Amino acid sequence: MDLDEISPDLYERDKTMALIQSLEMRLDSIKRALRAIEKGTYGICERCGAPIDPARLEARPDATLCLKCQSELERIVKRRRVKGEMGF
Repeated sequence: MDLDEISPDLYERDKTMALIQSLEMRLDSIKRALRAIEKGTYGICERCGAPIDPARLEARPDATLCLKCQSELERIVKRRRVKGEMGF
């Protein structure tokens, strides 16, 4: 086989693996939401305990954080990523 023939195969394999990983994460998220329904905690923010806006739950039924807490978490993650890239 030529390198030209292998490269598309590797690309497709990597793409398939990324899709599988994404679907597995989504399934885990759905399972967590179902457990929350069973426990009676569905729609309650796991971080602050406030109700999650129904519009958010309609858009993201597996949401575990209210929009405020989700935004704060994303800012923290972004800051850490930037610091990591800068070598801090």
